[in-house]
Amino acid sequence: MKRLAASMLVVGAVTLTAETPARAMPLSATRLANPIPKSTPMRLGPAVLAPIAAVRFCMDFESECRAGEDGATMVALTEERWADLDEVNRSVNAAIRPRSDDGLDIWNLDAAAGDCDDYAVRKRHILISRGWPRGAVGLAIARIPSTEYHLVAVVATDRGDFVLDNLRDRVVPWSRTGYRWMMRSSAEDPRLWLAIAGPPRDRPGRRAVPVAYNRSTPTAKARKDTLSQ
Repeated sequence: MKRLAASMLVVGAVTLTAETPARAMPLSATRLANPIPKSTPMRLGPAVLAPIAAVRFCMDFESECRAGEDGATMVALTEERWADLDEVNRSVNAAIRPRSDDGLDIWNLDAAAGDCDDYAVRKRHILISRGWPRGAVGLAIARIPSTEYHLVAVVATDRGDFVLDNLRDRVVPWSRTGYRWMMRSSAEDPRLWLAIAGPPRDRPGRRAVPVAYNRSTPTAKARKDTLSQ
């Protein structure tokens, strides 16, 4: 993710017969190929300074940072909603071309090419546009195995919190990413950020580049490591 360190402050296939035209996968197939895993809620701590890039994003896209009017901070995770998460994560990962940004750290909703923050904010935007509660869909910052800072979308459900990540197509529980979690946007007010309880932050981070162009880069190795978990 560009200069975040500086600003820190499956789906399974279905068998199609000659009489059955190709169509959306039934939920029964989704359940078998991509069952909903167990998760837990993120353990949140005190308020922290919001990343500068997040502040700039809320200034550029005010509607994205409005608090939810219904007060909901989580959703009941049905099979339909699980399939929706899976589809959004995969489609956005495929739609944006990975590219490391130079200059200012700017989170962009309309990027054709970008890094982790561009994927994360678009996933959140799409989910909210589909009727997901604003308070249940947030953004979170973690340090990936390469020590780079990384932004993802996080959804709070009655089955725990799940991560939509551009480093993997499968939606996973937040605790199974292998990341060291740092902070998350508040469910009550997206302009506010809260610490995520976890290991001490004892090593400097580098600029996060979510998807690498070749296997020789640190990010590509991080992607391989996380996908194998």
